[in-house]
Amino acid sequence: MSIFHKRFSDESGSAIIEFLVVALPLFIPVIWFLTSITGIGVGSYDAMQYARNLLRVYITSPSADLLQSRLDSVTEEYRQYFFPRDHLTEFPTYSITCEQSPCLTPGKRIVISVIFNQQNKSQPLVTTVSGEVDAWSGA
Repeated sequence: MSIFHKRFSDESGSAIIEFLVVALPLFIPVIWFLTSITGIGVGSYDAMQYARNLLRVYITSPSADLLQSRLDSVTEEYRQYFFPRDHLTEFPTYSITCEQSPCLTPGKRIVISVIFNQQNKSQPLVTTVSGEVDAWSGA
């Protein structure tokens, strides 16, 4: 038996190479899937926090005169710092539904829905929160 045949007929370590050749291509789709799910999760979390902060500002607003400027302030904060990392195709929109008019009636329910689109997603994601107007609101 020659030294050449002895050196290359030994199969120790070949399982590692076979594993790498077979398993690595299978891990690529899994990694891609997990990163895309994480992106949706982060975007959904940011949208939920945006809706909660809009609701918090709304239900604690001391007057209807200050309400829009306070909502605009929260929106600008999210526009600058949070939503740029979420790969959105456009800035989220929100809608406000009141149980009674005027909306700032103490003890009445407010529902805020945030609608947003992420890149490569066919359906817009919607998150909805609700709460009651603060009893001390100065409507």
